[in-house]
Amino acid sequence: MVDRRQFLTSSALAVAGAGLAACFKSPVVGAATSANTNAADDNKPVTIVKFDDAGKKLGRVEVPKVRKTEAEWRKQLTPLQFEVTREQGTETAFTGDTYNLHDKGLYRLHLL
Repeated sequence: MVDRRQFLTSSALAVAGAGLAACFKSPVVGAATSANTNAADDNKPVTIVKFDDAGKKLGRVEVPKVRKTEAEWRKQLTPLQFEVTREQGTETAFTGDTYNLHDKGLYRLHLL
């Protein structure tokens, strides 16, 4: 049976070990892995689910993967959109265009 002191000690060691492991993860290894994955997936299509205007699911379709240069993305997107979608940024809370939008209806992404 584990007493309270042993439980707290082992819990603290587990948390410290997890933190230490996170500190030693190499970003170089992750970058190399994702670069290899992207190179292999360059020509593979992406599967999406299509919906009609009423929200009825039409099924899965394969579309070509979108490949654009950074300059092309910057030209197409606003600075905030670019930061959020391409640089993993975030917008300030409660400031978005649709923050206080309560209209009934179906909202969907319009692909360009």
